[in-house]
Amino acid sequence: MRSSAILLIIKHLIYYIAAVVIVYDYQSNKQTFFTKHSDDVTSICLSPLGSSPWCASGQKCGKR
Repeated sequence: MRSSAILLIIKHLIYYIAAVVIVYDYQSNKQTFFTKHSDDVTSICLSPLGSSPWCASGQKCGKR
């Protein structure tokens, strides 16, 4: 089973649905939506945790 959610030290939840990546901030109770993908997101990758971690997302090929 594939997981589409990543929990970052109880501060943020990062997940994707279709072509949108969502970052939920537990402290502010707000969501940020990243909508620049042109096809379904299939992966999320995080940098090693540090003072300023980053996240990258990938999508499936749009070729039909």
